[in-house]
Amino acid sequence: DLNQQVDTAINIESWMLDNNFKENKNTLTMGILKLYLSEYQNAWQNLLASLQPVRYNTKEAMLNELNILSKKENPLYSLLKIVSSNTNLNDAVLLTQAYNLGLNAGEIRSNFIGVSNAFTQYHKLVNKNTLLSVGNIEVGKGTDDEKILDILNTSITNMSNKIIDFSSNNNQSAEEKISYALGGNKDANDPFAVFQMNIKKLPNDLERYYS
Repeated sequence: DLNQQVDTAINIESWMLDNNFKENKNTLTMGILKLYLSEYQNAWQNLLASLQPVRYNTKEAMLNELNILSKKENPLYSLLKIVSSNTNLNDAVLLTQAYNLGLNAGEIRSNFIGVSNAFTQYHKLVNKNTLLSVGNIEVGKGTDDEKILDILNTSITNMSNKIIDFSSNNNQSAEEKISYALGGNKDANDPFAVFQMNIKKLPNDLERYYS
């Protein structure tokens, strides 16, 4: 219970409060809430910043990983859903608990929405079919972001097929294969070129993960 946790923290520091107990309690409560929200936001941002792809030494292992990532319900998507659900603090039940602290409702809501806004891009990615209101901005509706994860899944499948075809294609010379592998001879519709364009639409941490 949010009230109980705040009261416990205040009781620990009660020696600092003078006779204006109620006024000081409200100030201290808001300070605790802001500190908690700041640490909460940092924790999720640090998690996203720590995402690193697994490096594989064999083609088979790499193709297996690409196959996993090409699925709609893959481990990375499951993590994004967890991040999204835990950083959308513009929630009626959660805000009601905060309002029960007896503080200024507008200030509380502003601080909660501040955290939500820091993760808006992830909310848009995950809540493809849900209209999500963050502050005065409606997200997740009528944007290219709605489909980007599905597009990425298709791009990953196409890259996997290209790798298989590249490995088994006997119509290309060794020089042509080396040139392609080093980045040459890729047209705009090449699976790898398309993938690189698509990941630029992602939040920075996800773009780095897929790069």
